[in-house]
Amino acid sequence: MGILNNWSVKLKISVISKMLTVMVLAFLVSACGTFKSFNNSDNGKVRINSSLVNSKCDEISYLYSGVQYDFCLLHATRRNTGGHVKFDSVWFVWPDFLFSAVADTLVLPYTAYKQVADGNLKVVKDPQ
Repeated sequence: MGILNNWSVKLKISVISKMLTVMVLAFLVSACGTFKSFNNSDNGKVRINSSLVNSKCDEISYLYSGVQYDFCLLHATRRNTGGHVKFDSVWFVWPDFLFSAVADTLVLPYTAYKQVADGNLKVVKDPQ
């Protein structure tokens, strides 16, 4: 029985670690700047502002738009939160650079076509 219990514990740990890995990867992919820059790019506009920042970028290129999206988010003006710490996607920009670079490379033929056909994406800014 000792061997069976030991195997059962190892199996549970393995399943839990795989589930956590899938959840983390799914979160990072869903927050990927590449996908966010493609979200509303049909009309030639992209929204980079979040609840706590205002982007300083006026436009970004379709080429490597995810990396540019992350860069604009990272170097945005932070809004005053009144001394409260709030959860915001800005905290996850650094790891997303790598995921966005990979995703942008995979869609490079499409983005090159869009860049030539449509020009740059305009950044939509929230009124302050």
